[in-house]
Amino acid sequence: MAQLGIELNEERQLARSKMKRMFNSSFGATFLTDTGQESAFAYNIHQYADVYTSKLENFMLYLPETWLHVPFDVKIMPHQ
Repeated sequence: MAQLGIELNEERQLARSKMKRMFNSSFGATFLTDTGQESAFAYNIHQYADVYTSKLENFMLYLPETWLHVPFDVKIMPHQ
């Protein structure tokens, strides 16, 4: 069982390395800086975007009169 865990970890590391090479090394996380702070892009979303969602269909469960807002104490996006 321990051997399986080691193999899975090695496979995960290999996949992670491959994925890192797929992207430009000059770019990092979209919403966080290297120090873990909110990026300028995330800041602008918080300041100026009315709603942030991954797909439009997420709104189908809400009534048209629903008021959506982000609490002031939220520092990072929910998916982080």
